[in-house]
Order: sequence, then C-alpha cells, then structure tokens
Amino acid sequence: MKTKRLLPLLLVLVLLLALAVPAAASSEEAPAASEGETPLTTGALSASEHVFDRADLLTDKEEAELRVFLDSASQNRGCDYVVVAETSVGEENLEGFAREFINRSGFADDCVLLLVDMESAMARIETTGRAEDAITDLDPIFDFFLGDLADGQYLSGFEKFVKASDRYLERYDRRDEPVDRLVDNAGLLTAEEAEQLRAHLDALSAKRACDYVIVTENSIGGDSLMNYADDYYDHNGFADDGVLLLLVMDVRDAWISTAGRAIYAIGNGDAVFDRFIGDISDGNYYEGFREFAAASDEYVAYSDAHGGSASDVDPYDDWDVPQAPQEPQPFSGGRLIGALAIGLLVTLIATGSMRSQLKSVRAQAAAADYVRSGSFSLNDSRDVFLYSTVTRVARPKESSSSSHHGGGGSHFSSSGVSHGGGGRHF
Repeated sequence: MKTKRLLPLLLVLVLLLALAVPAAASSEEAPAASEGETPLTTGALSASEHVFDRADLLTDKEEAELRVFLDSASQNRGCDYVVVAETSVGEENLEGFAREFINRSGFADDCVLLLVDMESAMARIETTGRAEDAITDLDPIFDFFLGDLADGQYLSGFEKFVKASDRYLERYDRRDEPVDRLVDNAGLLTAEEAEQLRAHLDALSAKRACDYVIVTENSIGGDSLMNYADDYYDHNGFADDGVLLLLVMDVRDAWISTAGRAIYAIGNGDAVFDRFIGDISDGNYYEGFREFAAASDEYVAYSDAHGGSASDVDPYDDWDVPQAPQEPQPFSGGRLIGALAIGLLVTLIATGSMRSQLKSVRAQAAAADYVRSGSFSLNDSRDVFLYSTVTRVARPKESSSSSHHGGGGSHFSSSGVSHGGGGRHF
C-alpha cells in the first residue's frame, strides 16, 4: 500500500527535475542584465535587419518604408546602414552601446550605424571597415539630418543620414577612377576643341587643387538646374572644392554650382558669368568655356590669398588685386600745396637745428634770413607711383544680353553637401 501511495509522488518529482534542468542551462547561457543596464536586444540580432525602432518613432508604414530604403542602400554599396532608436541606453554611454550593438549583430565588416537615445536627446554615428576610412568628417552628415530629428521628422532624418553617409562611401570607392571634367552631351565643341579644353581644365584643377567642371545637356527634363548641377558634382568623384558650369540648351539656361572654398570665392557667380556669358550667347562656346575657367580660377586664387575664405568680406568689392606699376601722373593743385607745406616744415626744423648751434649769431625772427638769395628754384614736381597694390573689382552690373536666375548663399544638395552658386539665361 505504501508503495502505491509513493508512486505518484515519485512521478511528480521526476517531472519537476526534467523541467528544472533546461531552465538552469538557459540561465547559464544568458545571464540577466545587471542593475542599471539596458539589454541590447530582446532576442537574437538578425544581420538582415537594418531598422531597430525601439523608441517607436516611426509608424508601421514609415518603418516598412525605411527598411526597404536601408536594405537597398546597403546592398548597392556593400555596406550595412543601420538605424537604432532607443528610449534609453541606461547607464552605458552611447559609444559603448553602439559598438556592442555592432559586435553582436553579425553585420558586414563595413557598417555605418546611427544610434538615437531619446532620453538624453543624443545621437551617435559609429563606423567600421572601409566606412571608417571613407567618412573622415561626421559634422556635415549631422548638419544634414539632425534638424529633421529635432523637428520630429524621423523618417526624413534617417533617410538623410543614409544619403549623406553613402555619398562618402561612393566617393571613397571611386577614389582611384579618373574624373572627366568636360562632358559635352550637347555636342557644342569639335573633337579638337574638346580635347584641348579637357586638358586645360585638368591642368588648372591640379594647379589650384579645385575642380573646374563643364557639363552641357540638350535637356534635363523637369529637374531644376541647381539640383542637377549639385548632384552631378556630388556623384562623379570630384574634389571637396570645385566649380561646375551646367549649360542646358533647350531652355538656354546656365548654372554655376560651387563646393567647398569656391562657395565663398565665387559667391552667386555674377562676376564669373559677366566674363563669359556673352561668348556663350554668341555661340562662341570654346572661348566662353575657357573664360569661365579663367575667371573662376582667378576668384578662387584671390580667396586663397585672404586665408582661404572670403565669407567675411564682399568678394566683389574688397579683394586686393596686385597691379602693374602705374605711369607717373602730374601734380594736381592740392598735391602741390601739400608738398610745399611739407617742404616748409622740413626747412624750419633744419634751420632751427642749425640756429641752435650758432651761439655767436643773434637769433633772427624768420628762417628766410638764413636762405641765400637765388639758391632755391621750383621748376616742376610730380608723384611717381613705383607700385600700386590695391584696386577694387567693380560689382557686376546687369547685362543687357542675359537675365539672372537667383542664387548666392549656400544650401544642401540631395546628398547633404553644401553648395553655392547661381544661374543666368543666355
């Protein structure tokens, strides 16, 4: 009887032991987070995922759209673009959290991760692999998308983060490819002219460390000249500093897009346009393109001479331009009076000094008493300018043969690069 009563109890004990063993093993493999720490994930990370919106910043539709966008960009560039939004990272700093997230994720060796911590209102970009070599300055990327995050436009901000990052990777991947600074899709030049102009642009660009680029198109559809010119410059491997001229023949409009230090040197482009737009209007394209390059290079050179930036001065009024020596000019009446006054002052000082040394001679009331009659005669005098160092470049006036299309200042392109410039009709 006792055996029959103990049998059910033994079966219950065996069942409890069987359940306890897997639980113990599981607790050894995944220890609980210590107090004050936030677990990195609620489960295993998947390398196929690029969006981790744990702060619920996006709607379901927006999250799905962002996931498609990030997956496509990651596949095209061979670099994982990842967005992580957390309500709080706990006591861990953002750098440690981001690095640990990447280490546990199984992402590719090349990765760009954006971590947003809503509690501290802080964001961090972490890079690995070739992305670390490609993205040498994070400030332009942050400048491009942080405004959207601050305004609650999270989807737009996250997409801008990817676009700006991808532009750095694209340029890095194409760093050894030769760039073409003359693209004459409208066929405005002969083969010989194109060859000579391309060589000239290459030489000038290398000398100034600033790319000078010319692009002609028959049409760009419904795109704006500014967007087309900016994007063309951004996505074709050109340097941080440069000037691109775009001509669109069906609308007969031109646009100058500037980047880097050329933004300050060229301004809204009016002074450069005034130098060459007449030739373009007359169909003298080769001469006009050569003059565009020459004028642009002159303004960049002048800007470089003033510390690399003309942002604090009017670039068309205040630059000092060395000039050749001037021809001697005859004295004006005012100059003659000034010269006589200076001469009289020098004479009084000199005679006063001599008078003080002549102890045996009684002081006279006027210096004229010490001047020998007929010893001084003024026949002619003039100012001779050996070298004039300052001139002013006149502010460009409206041209009767062209009209303006705005510009000036600076703006972001679609990939987050700062550009300046302006347009003109021809």
